[in-house]
Amino acid sequence: MKNHKGIFNHSVYAVIIALTASLAAITGCEDSITSQIQEQVRLAALPDYVLTILSPATGTVTPSGEITLKQSEPQKVNATVPGGFSFVNWEVISGSGNIEIADSLSASTTVKLNKGSATISPIITDTVYTLTTINDGHGTTTPAGATSVANNQAHAIVATPNSASGYEFDQWTKTAGAGSVVFGNSFFANTTVTVTGGDATIAASFKLQQYTVTINNDGNGSTTITSQILTHGVAGASVTANPGAEYNFVNWTVTAGSGITFTPNANTSAVTIKATAGNATVRANFAKKTYTLTIANAAAGGSVSPSGEKTATSGTPFAISATAYPTYVFNGWTQTAGAGTATFANSALASTTVTVTGGPVTITPGFRKLNVTLTEVATWTPQNDTSYPLNFTAATFIGNWLYYAGVQSTAYTTSSLRRINFSSVLTPVSVAGDSVLFNSARITDIIKVGASLVIGSTSNVHKLANPDTAFSIGSVTTPTAPATPVRTLAADSASTTTFWGCSTSVFPGSSYPVELLALGTLKPVAYGIDHNGYTIEKLVHTPTGLYTVAENNGFRVFSGYDVNTYDQFTDPDSTTDVYDGGDMDEGVVGHPASSTNGYSIAIPVQNASTTLQLRMFATDDPTGVFREWDINLGAYPASATGATYDYTEGYDSYMYVSGSTGTGARIWKVDLRNGGPDTAVTGFVDIAGYSDAPYIIEKGGYLYVFLDALDTSAATRVAIKVYRIDRN
Repeated sequence: MKNHKGIFNHSVYAVIIALTASLAAITGCEDSITSQIQEQVRLAALPDYVLTILSPATGTVTPSGEITLKQSEPQKVNATVPGGFSFVNWEVISGSGNIEIADSLSASTTVKLNKGSATISPIITDTVYTLTTINDGHGTTTPAGATSVANNQAHAIVATPNSASGYEFDQWTKTAGAGSVVFGNSFFANTTVTVTGGDATIAASFKLQQYTVTINNDGNGSTTITSQILTHGVAGASVTANPGAEYNFVNWTVTAGSGITFTPNANTSAVTIKATAGNATVRANFAKKTYTLTIANAAAGGSVSPSGEKTATSGTPFAISATAYPTYVFNGWTQTAGAGTATFANSALASTTVTVTGGPVTITPGFRKLNVTLTEVATWTPQNDTSYPLNFTAATFIGNWLYYAGVQSTAYTTSSLRRINFSSVLTPVSVAGDSVLFNSARITDIIKVGASLVIGSTSNVHKLANPDTAFSIGSVTTPTAPATPVRTLAADSASTTTFWGCSTSVFPGSSYPVELLALGTLKPVAYGIDHNGYTIEKLVHTPTGLYTVAENNGFRVFSGYDVNTYDQFTDPDSTTDVYDGGDMDEGVVGHPASSTNGYSIAIPVQNASTTLQLRMFATDDPTGVFREWDINLGAYPASATGATYDYTEGYDSYMYVSGSTGTGARIWKVDLRNGGPDTAVTGFVDIAGYSDAPYIIEKGGYLYVFLDALDTSAATRVAIKVYRIDRN
């Protein structure tokens, strides 16, 4: 029952088992018959191996030749020894890893083939000696102790070191006995020994293993030794890690292998190394030094970020930034203290990096006062005809068009409204037709509301809806009667469709002199503002509220109205004197100027008999206005009526005031951060040939200064000078 390949067909055996089981059940012998058949099937499924038994030169073996055995099937073998000879042992000629011999020293024994085929032969000799195998205690041998060996026959010997303790085989040596000993290779742990002429003792010696330890570094230093050959568990010579410039030693680490011990520890630069698990690689690690970097803040002029003591890594750029306060400019970084060296990427840049080496350092930013100069770049002088006003009473920009108004006659009964195109600052353009004449009315104020120009006059409130394209008296819109003379106007900071108006009486339908007016109708839409017993002269509206200057018999006050909460007032929410004691005699209050955020309003003030000052009022809360400080501009007979913040700078820290010295026009430069009332004025520009500069506007980095002529005759007209604001 074999298949075509000579292998038993398992399915056939399965049938036999089934039939046999049935027969056993009938005959009552089910257990014994079934188990026998199953064992036969199991054995048949095992692989076949070949056992070859070679006959000795003397004596015989049973069986002999080639025998086919199933895997692990026991096979008895017997060696017959003739008289005068002795059996020594069974010798495995080939396949030593495949065969299992029950007793290799017995002539009659059993063998099994567990993993493959093998060849054996009995050793029979007429001379036998005693071979004693010993070791030095650091391993084991096979055989061990005394064994009988045939004369002049090679016998296998094996030495196994105690590798767990770090030992390896060294060599075989003869240590005693009259016999002669020849090793196959005395330096091989697994070899043969041949004994002739007598008994002999051989010894296996072992030695501690040696390992190669490679010593590297991370590239930022060096080591005194780069490689060591170490005996297992024995410390080598001391090795030291030396850091490079601007580096510190950090630690030792093992990058390949295991079983490495550093003494005293891995965090010490000078160590001894022990190895217990084979070859290994270690590395000395270094890190850049760190130093204290102190970033000192300048006493005045700006701030730094970060500030104070910081930790800087040597040679690594550290980001620093200096911010100049308004009216100051950054003036470079310098090292001001420390044993180390501070190297700036660019010391002239406020935001840069600094690299520290060699020790701690202190660095300090420099700041200097901003130098503001006014450079005249253009002068516009009107044609000498009657379409141009004799002086300036008000001015404003809408886009690139500058609109200004002034009286038309020395009788102050007629006004002219003109425009100038400043698309090119250096070459302004205005022709005779750019004029609107208001007969029998004096223009008191003009403001920009959206794209419209709103005009206040001694006769009424008026509007030019599109003054850039329709600029004529026919384009002027005026509300129907009753007429309302206007003293002053103020733009609504929250709207482009409404504005504030102050009448010399009251507005139609209202009992208040100050109202919020609609641009479309030029009539009141809400609110009613009054200051009982006072005449309101000037208006300023900011996001925080409405502010006024009011007068009563020469006594002037600055007041705040919380129009964001209430809509009718007979008295302000808060009031403070414009001038000390309030009474200004014949003094003059100039045009108010509001800071960008509306938290401060500046007003030029002249007392007729004392000094000229710029008064600064806190307006962040209309219910609590107060005078912050006063800036001295000069002494009487000087006067100042124009004021503007330097809005281009963005911090409202510079102001420009225009007026007269008594003999000519002047512009004062005011630094609001320069310390106090006597030091805030940092310079001035005198303008020859003109009597006064009643109005001034800052726009786009230029100052537009309005000038009245020295000669007030009808033949002499006004002029406008343009100054570029240079900051360096």
